[in-house]
Amino acid sequence: MHFIVIDCETTGLVKTINEEYPIYSDEWKYKFARMIQFSWYRTTCFENLSINKVNDYYRKITDDDYFRIFNHKFHGITNKICNEKGIEIKIIIDKFINDLEKSDIIVGYNVKFDLAILKYELYKLDRIDLIEKINNFENNNKILCLCKMGKLQMEIENYPKFTTFYKYKFGIDPKNCHNSKYDTFYTTKLLKRCIKDKIKDNLKITNLTFSL
Repeated sequence: MHFIVIDCETTGLVKTINEEYPIYSDEWKYKFARMIQFSWYRTTCFENLSINKVNDYYRKITDDDYFRIFNHKFHGITNKICNEKGIEIKIIIDKFINDLEKSDIIVGYNVKFDLAILKYELYKLDRIDLIEKINNFENNNKILCLCKMGKLQMEIENYPKFTTFYKYKFGIDPKNCHNSKYDTFYTTKLLKRCIKDKIKDNLKITNLTFSL
């Protein structure tokens, strides 16, 4: 079984209604939450994990994008970084889809946010066909949100922050958070630990609730 762990950094956030994100075609809701860094890790979670295996890309901001970064103090990503190190979003998406098509489960921490942002960027590229691929994962319960798993395992009322659940599992704080490369790597480590804990509890991996 291959997992693909994802995370992204954006120019802002998107408000939810009853924990649901707006439809990807609602441009006004997403215009201030554009993807500027996207990372993913395709893994079985049983090999040795390495941050060097994380696919990580900054998005080059073109004249056609019509947006700029103003929240750099949150994640450290500036317009200059994106324009000097970034590549076109279309190329990033093509690389990601190539790995997605070879994967069984999409994983993330508050993964609904990442998928909502991804769908909007696909919508802007007029790639409805790729949105349907992601919808197929959702419709077949092949999405795993570790944020919701954290709430269940910690037996708390609210969803834990990523750093809180990570420290609960490993006893230490993760470093370099709010950089999708590191967040993806730490989320993959967290997934591996959760799977190991389920095995210790004599639960089969297939008993993981992928609809979380």
